[in-house]
Amino acid sequence: MIEGEETCDPPNTCPTSCNDGEACTDDTLVGEIEECTAACPFPEITACINDDGCCPSLCEIGSDNDCNFE
Repeated sequence: MIEGEETCDPPNTCPTSCNDGEACTDDTLVGEIEECTAACPFPEITACINDDGCCPSLCEIGSDNDCNFE
């Protein structure tokens, strides 16, 4: 039973890693498996960062080399 701040319960139902297959989301696992607070929020990447595989909508090749559109 999920209670309070838990996101999963029992612990073996909690995610152990995150990957949604989307280049422009952060796949970082947050929370703790042992405390039943592990989760994958997948926040959108909005910063222009070279070589991260993501080209956010407000970026261009001059600010993010992942925006190399042909």
